[in-house]
Amino acid sequence: MTDIQQVRAITNPQRAYQWEVTINGLSTGNNADLVFHAKTVAIPNSQVDTFAINYKAAHVYFAGRDSSSHTVTITFWDDESQGVREYFQNWFDTLMFNPLTGGQTPKNLYTADINLRLMDSSGDVSTAKIVLTDAFPSEIGDISLSYETSDSLELSVTFMYDVKSIVNTAL
Repeated sequence: MTDIQQVRAITNPQRAYQWEVTINGLSTGNNADLVFHAKTVAIPNSQVDTFAINYKAAHVYFAGRDSSSHTVTITFWDDESQGVREYFQNWFDTLMFNPLTGGQTPKNLYTADINLRLMDSSGDVSTAKIVLTDAFPSEIGDISLSYETSDSLELSVTFMYDVKSIVNTAL
């Protein structure tokens, strides 16, 4: 258990911008594994439904089913060739749906595991890893283009996943 002295002793806090995203395990198509530093990613929430049972004039509470949202949105930077957008559009259009018939392909052909690795301030050591199993893009966000700004091109992709595991790699 962490106490206040350990918190005060922190001299090099974890930086929130050091996420490395690896998407691997696509079983078909021309998509290669994607390893990229994301601009933003949120650690997916964990939530459980609760229920109460009356016992001897008191409420006793129990954990129920997992009611987590099972979604995560990751914002990527894209380059002039728009390779990141092309990667996700190919996954969405080619792997998830048959472009000739409009029918959906089996789930095991369009899901992948997503590894979110939190890196230390040097960018060399992984301090934590979150694995999202059987993930797929459920929404590819729009890309704003304007003469009024010279910001980098960004693409937000929302994923659905079945299972989340958190692995603490810092020792």
